[in-house]
Amino acid sequence: METIAYKKIKLNDDIIKKFEILRVFKYRQAITKNMVWNDTGDTLLTSSANDSITIYNLLKKNSIKTLQSKNCGVDVVRFLNNNDDVVVCSTNSNNTEYKQFLRFWNIKENKYIKSLPQMGNICKKNGISINKNKKLILVNSDDGHVKLYYFNCDYPLIVYISDFKRPVSAFDHEGNVFIASYGKKKIHFYDLLMYDRGEYNVVSLQNYMDSEEFITNFSFTPNNKYIIVSTNKNNHFSIYSNSGQYKCSYKYPQPLNYTDTGTTQNKSNSYIYKEGKNKNFEKEMFDRNRHHKDDRQYQDDNFTNHNKSNKILQNKTSPIFIPTITPDGQYVMCGWEDCGVHIWNENGNHVTTLYDHAGPPDNVTFNPKCSILASSCLNVALWQPVI
Repeated sequence: METIAYKKIKLNDDIIKKFEILRVFKYRQAITKNMVWNDTGDTLLTSSANDSITIYNLLKKNSIKTLQSKNCGVDVVRFLNNNDDVVVCSTNSNNTEYKQFLRFWNIKENKYIKSLPQMGNICKKNGISINKNKKLILVNSDDGHVKLYYFNCDYPLIVYISDFKRPVSAFDHEGNVFIASYGKKKIHFYDLLMYDRGEYNVVSLQNYMDSEEFITNFSFTPNNKYIIVSTNKNNHFSIYSNSGQYKCSYKYPQPLNYTDTGTTQNKSNSYIYKEGKNKNFEKEMFDRNRHHKDDRQYQDDNFTNHNKSNKILQNKTSPIFIPTITPDGQYVMCGWEDCGVHIWNENGNHVTTLYDHAGPPDNVTFNPKCSILASSCLNVALWQPVI
């Protein structure tokens, strides 16, 4: 297996089409729940369903370190500071009074610094956002709360309350504002200098979403000019951050009907994609169902309807795919159920699809400093253009 080169390459369509897997970590015995790069791009942090986190260091000959969290598990993970020695993560609680804890974990000394109790479960995949410039943390939980914490404070600076079970929030890249959505097809804008005065702007997206859709993720592009929005139906589109005006959508390639007279198949899995390169598609679709059993069980448990406002969450079983944006803002990448990583340019034109995963890559994240893409299903893969 080739060694990953820690280098920056100017991206264009031709380079994007030359991305190949150069390193695969196949020894994993459980699905990867979450992954994130540090700011310098030399370290990748992942959390796993086997109650561990794994640290991949690119500068130390791709060294790997795994830390266990057997007593309380681990889900969403984020680097807290620029020294990369402290991780913020969501963990389970053995206390009947609280559902989870927001834990500060010193990964160099392998010990918890402090734990902040949470009445609700922190939302999967994107329930924690970090603003290192202002030393602030946003936490979204299934009790409808969005909490704003200061790094050194044990209590939230403010709590925004809703009755929606999967609120979403995110900081902009300059650390001046943050945005939130509470399930009503609206994005609320807050000034971090006046967060206690409520939103200063509200953008409605109801013209771009159908009646059963709600926002599951949004991210500012690196220049803060656009916001990439994702929904529970895994539709992705961008809007102008200053006006909320629609810019473009990022559509997966249209499926073609697939039939095989020699076997009996579930019709829901009987499809191939126009740009597909996967030779073992049926096997991988089976693997997808097997690998994502735990994820679907979470969706069933966490998205159970508890009041009328959450009716659209009932029986939600599809994995949520969250896109990543390249540092130059020119490309958007996202996994999908066909086991591929789909790539669009900034205008929404589909450029290519990267295949090689054994299951749908639920997590994709592009390195902030060099031309490396990390993706995961059961395995963790590192991609780089071969030129």
